[in-house]
Amino acid sequence: MNKVKISLFALAALFAVSCVQDPAMEESAQNDAQLAVAKKILFVDEATAESWANAEVATRSGIEALDAVAMECDAESIEPAFNMNINREEKMAQNMHRWFVVKFDKETNIEQVAQKFAEVSGVKRVQYATKLARPSVKVHPVMESVATRAEGDMPFNDPMLELQWHYDNQGYQYIYKGAKKGEDINAFAAWEHTTGNNQVIVAVVDEGVKYTHPDLKDNMWVNTGEVAGNGKDDDGNGVIDDVYGYNCVTRNGNLTWDKGEFIEGDWYGDSGHGTHVAGTVAAVNNNGVGVAGVAGGSGNGDGVRIMSIQIFDGIEDTSLSQNAKGIEYAADMGASILQNSWGYPLQPGMTMTDSIYEQAYGVELAALRYFMGKSNCSAMQGNVAIFAAGNEAKATADYPGAYNEILCVTAYGPDG
Repeated sequence: MNKVKISLFALAALFAVSCVQDPAMEESAQNDAQLAVAKKILFVDEATAESWANAEVATRSGIEALDAVAMECDAESIEPAFNMNINREEKMAQNMHRWFVVKFDKETNIEQVAQKFAEVSGVKRVQYATKLARPSVKVHPVMESVATRAEGDMPFNDPMLELQWHYDNQGYQYIYKGAKKGEDINAFAAWEHTTGNNQVIVAVVDEGVKYTHPDLKDNMWVNTGEVAGNGKDDDGNGVIDDVYGYNCVTRNGNLTWDKGEFIEGDWYGDSGHGTHVAGTVAAVNNNGVGVAGVAGGSGNGDGVRIMSIQIFDGIEDTSLSQNAKGIEYAADMGASILQNSWGYPLQPGMTMTDSIYEQAYGVELAALRYFMGKSNCSAMQGNVAIFAAGNEAKATADYPGAYNEILCVTAYGPDG
């Protein structure tokens, strides 16, 4: 099966389709149908949502027209897209109870299934649970330290801090020939005010985070209600063994960071990117190990905590509906910041607007709005979701970062 491509800073995906088509999406609908996995995401009215939620049989709603379509396409299951057993009222306010995932045989004609569901009056929107895939990522080793700055000139003793030009750029040419002093995020000055806060939980939506890493283990979020490795859902949140976060692919807490395989000489699978991102956010500062984190603390246990939301697992990848569940999990388990180094860059000739994103990625947007609507930490005034603009060097950001309710971050090089 062909796959839509996703990179770690830039995810390339064709649009999913809805019952109400935007003109810019119509041309892509057929391509999407060929790329979809054997799932449909349905947004239904209140009556249908209530019938399905109370149904005794997973594929029967008690609504004749809807059940007839489910039977015709040999639906294997129809399940709520979100866990309505946690924070039900808050989720209902975002209409999250009206999203359902329909699974059916992969040989079923998915275009016909979409059309048939769309014709049922209680179904307001049909989306493809598009499978997301990524190209290979190259990893390059760096020197531990070159010791060019005078001793005492650094705020922390992390040996690779002086190579982190983006914190405090001294214009060193050995880092980059065109480096310019002062082209940085001014982290050293910011650290005079705060180095982090251990009440804040940052959910890193990416590859799995290596929670045993010597520069991360002390700043990892830990679900104290769960017992590691016992194969049980100890805290009753619907996820087994979720001690350090949630694996969206396997739908449990078994996080990975080094799975993959060589195919024709090239490595496909985990690249360490999730661990890299987590290190930028919260590598433990002043511990004499590795790098410094933006909010990694002062070495006194005061760094922000990292929760891993894994959307890639070796050569396996998540889907749109599972992405949404990962975001929901982060909100339910107390994260205040959602860190997302991925997005949906457009294919040539395609257009994306806020309206199209709302229609094509509605289930994801519902989860994002739920996350942003919460206030999980007294140290912050509400939750925030942050997305990368993308790696395409364009004048405009990719979605979801470009969406009007999302905080989007771009980047620049050591030359400014």
